[in-house]
Amino acid sequence: MIFPEFLQQGDLITIVSPSGAIDGEVIEQAAAAIRRLGYSVKIAEHAKGKHHRFSATDEERLADLQSALDDPQTRVILCGRGGYGLTRIVDRLDFSKFVENPKFVVGFSDITALHAALLTKAKCCSVHGQMAKAFVGYDATLDKKDAENPEVAESVEELLNILTGVRRRQTYFSYNQRSRVARDKVKGRLFGGNLSLIYALRGTELDITKQSGILYIEDIGERMYSIDRMMQNLRMSGVFGRIKGLVVGKFTDTDIDSSFGSIEDLIFNVTKGYDFPILFDIPFGHVDRNLPIINGSVATIAANALTFKTKK
Repeated sequence: MIFPEFLQQGDLITIVSPSGAIDGEVIEQAAAAIRRLGYSVKIAEHAKGKHHRFSATDEERLADLQSALDDPQTRVILCGRGGYGLTRIVDRLDFSKFVENPKFVVGFSDITALHAALLTKAKCCSVHGQMAKAFVGYDATLDKKDAENPEVAESVEELLNILTGVRRRQTYFSYNQRSRVARDKVKGRLFGGNLSLIYALRGTELDITKQSGILYIEDIGERMYSIDRMMQNLRMSGVFGRIKGLVVGKFTDTDIDSSFGSIEDLIFNVTKGYDFPILFDIPFGHVDRNLPIINGSVATIAANALTFKTKK
């Protein structure tokens, strides 16, 4: 598995918007904050655009993303936002130049489709984490506790720690009493992201559920029956028979449906008969405290802790 080189002062970060439209002023403010951190910034041609719900046409978004992937000067590709749009273009990306000069790609939500492509086609690690908006107003000179939004500040700080190689490994704990902790340590590669995108890519060349590592999932705005349907699909297709563990982030803006109970109830019901560890409430997803995960990194689950390598 390819592990990109770490970000250094003066390196180039390219901001792209491969999915939904985002306010151009947000992109500019994020770029300014990144420059204050000591990095160069390039804003892709159509990153601040709008074409219906998308930042640009399919062809324009594809061209922006392909250019960033190919660019030997770019060290990090930071996505502007998620939304919807990558599944319209992701299968047309060419990674031949990227693998000669790999770089970290950062994003979550709809960007799960790009993480899947990087994992299956480029065999490259990428970062599931905060996007451009989180950098707006970020001040590295302030203690994160003094920031306007401490949880967002913490997420950006941890993302920068990942990108610059500050730590050899990262550990997140589950304090949810309903977690099924690991009796014995399990080990595998991390793969996953947004559950709806994982489900949408099933049966395609970007289907990541053929992996046998540690699956991590989150989602937003889905009805409980829809979450159950997607999880039942994973069950029926044998995914739960392959994975070593399940890491559950935040499921936000879901409905209250007594048919399924809580997210924990739903997941325990669909995974009956399997004994892999399940860690709930790991801090990632559509929330302010959206801490980074290295997709494709070697990870372990021991007791209530998820630990993954942040270096080669």
